[in-house]
This record gives sequence, structure tokens and C-alpha cells, in this order.
Amino acid sequence: MNVPTASSSHEAPTRGLADYLAAIRRRWYFLVIGPVVALLVAVGITQLQTPVYVARAEMLARPGAGSLFSPSEGGASGQSAQELATQLQLMRSAPVRAQVAERLGIPPGQVPPVSPSQIGQTLVVAVRVESSDPELAAAAANAYVE
Repeated sequence: MNVPTASSSHEAPTRGLADYLAAIRRRWYFLVIGPVVALLVAVGITQLQTPVYVARAEMLARPGAGSLFSPSEGGASGQSAQELATQLQLMRSAPVRAQVAERLGIPPGQVPPVSPSQIGQTLVVAVRVESSDPELAAAAANAYVE
């Protein structure tokens, strides 16, 4: 006894590589226009941004000194991590910013912000200054470490 099997006359056509390549050939401009537009937008945004210059200076925090800003010879044989952290925080303070502004001959509000950090476990302090003016950035970094 034979049982009839159901067959569908509406089977989905199978697509091969040739069909996909033909579709790409017909719509190649979408593949080109998308990346070109993205590139033009990225270039436009980059051109609108203000350049930022970074200046970096390093200084030695002298052991036993009362301040990084007026180091003295001699003193204790070492400086605790807490003392160094305190001095790094003081570099960001308004009085120090005012001293830097005075050295640079500009108002304190125009002094670029400073980012002091300890280099490893040493007593060397790195001072990083960012500004849209490269000469101001360099002068400010040097003024912070003087």
C-alpha cells in the first residue's frame, strides 16, 4: 500500500554565490557611499576640534623639604607617601596656581590645569599641563616645577 506524500509546489529558491555577487554588482554604490560618508563626517568633526597640546616636566621632591616649591638641602632621610601625596594635592591649589600665574604674567584664571603624579615609588614628580596654546602649556609646566 502506497501512501501519498505531500509535496509543496512553492519551495523557496536556493540562492548561490553567483546570485549574491550579482546583487552586490547591482548595488555597489551603497557599499562605496556608506564608508565615504562616514570618512567625510569623521574628517569634518576632527577639523572642528580645538587642538590640545600637552607639556610635561619632572622634578625631584627633596627629602625632608617643607614644600616641593621651596626645597631645602638636608633634612630627614626620606619622605613619607602621605607627605608626597599632600604636596601633589597642594600643586592643584589656588595659591600655587596664583604663584604660577604671577611667574607667567597672566591672570590666575588663564593658567591651565595641572595634573601632578608620582612616578612609580620614587620621589620624582611628573607635572602634566594641557592647553590649546603649546607655548603656554610648556611655560606653565616649567613654572609649576620651578
